[in-house]
Amino acid sequence: LMDLSIKENRILMFFITLFTGSFGVHWFIQKNYKKGIFYLFTFGGFFIGWLYDICKSFFDIFNNEKFINSKIVSPTQPMQHNIVNTIPNKTASNYNEQKPIKQDYIDLYRKVIFLRNYNGSPIRDNDKYPRYLFYDFKITNPSIFHKNLVTQGYLEHGSLDDTLRKLRIVDLKEILHSYKLPVSGNKNALISKIKENIPEETLKLLINDKSVLVLTEKGKKLIKENQDLIDHHSYGLRWQISLNEYIKAKKTLPFKCSFFDVAWGILDKRKLDNYCDKEFEALASTIYCMSELLGKEKKYKQSLQFLLTVFYLDTSGVFSLTYDREFIKSRDKEDLEKMCNIIFTFAPGIIEQIIHYQKYFEPGMIDEAYAFYPLPLNYCSKKLFESMIKELYFNDFFDEEKYFNILKDNFLKSI
Repeated sequence: LMDLSIKENRILMFFITLFTGSFGVHWFIQKNYKKGIFYLFTFGGFFIGWLYDICKSFFDIFNNEKFINSKIVSPTQPMQHNIVNTIPNKTASNYNEQKPIKQDYIDLYRKVIFLRNYNGSPIRDNDKYPRYLFYDFKITNPSIFHKNLVTQGYLEHGSLDDTLRKLRIVDLKEILHSYKLPVSGNKNALISKIKENIPEETLKLLINDKSVLVLTEKGKKLIKENQDLIDHHSYGLRWQISLNEYIKAKKTLPFKCSFFDVAWGILDKRKLDNYCDKEFEALASTIYCMSELLGKEKKYKQSLQFLLTVFYLDTSGVFSLTYDREFIKSRDKEDLEKMCNIIFTFAPGIIEQIIHYQKYFEPGMIDEAYAFYPLPLNYCSKKLFESMIKELYFNDFFDEEKYFNILKDNFLKSI
């Protein structure tokens, strides 16, 4: 969808909503997985939600606002990073609405990532390269792209040892077998046998088509100077920070800093915007991304604090605000019970990480979660939340069903 104009995107989304919206496909495309799952099991939100989305999607075609709103679908006190308040734009979508970054940055990005990933690899036929090179970087002819990096001085032919080390064990054994040499031993032993028994010139001819390319000093310098782009490719896409958004934020800073510092500023601004706009599902996802970032920087205590906040949001029932109150009141008990599977979330990944960081836990962390993020509604009292965390840490079994039923009963009583 991203290669089309905004209007073409809207038209395409209208037809996707029209023909597949009852299964929630349009929500899955926009990465709102909870709504997508809800639509999938309720035939488009009991038909009403689907009909509403069709109408909205149709009128969006004639609307001047940007089509795709940057949301993440899925922890309290904001941590002090050196650029938290230096990025002027409000949200991720604000960055994306600016002019696209220059082609020079895109060319540099694909060059750095390709060099990092294919240092020590031979040139291959196009169909032997992974498809992400086309989907992520629009590299339509990776074989020629690879060769051009040699011409530009970023790669050079590696030594015989470089090539032998990159060969698979089965390839090394095949060479030995063709000379009727023993094929036992580990990889280093196989390489030693080959070098001791086969003349170097003959060996070069044998593996000529497998000759690897390695970084030149120029290539190494380029990668070192652009480590932040490599980090963006590894983490930025996972945290829904586009290259455009990252470069725009980076260029506003008067000093050089790492990708993770810039990412923290972006996520911190996004978190504030999510909370102010009452986009609580997006808020939980943004805070989770910040927890991952803190864990990456080995700030495990702060990471746990953020994870607890995600769990607090997931079990509060605040996600029910996604649905109109009148719509909720019009549902029967069976429909409402199904809805509880969407609005109360016990994500195994979150629970596992909370348990993993147990030694960093402090009782005051729960107070901070409730104090820092007061919610317009909350079906999970602080006492109940403390009970869940206590059971996670001190029992050998977490009775998720028991707590889910308590939250479900609290929700049903409020209708």
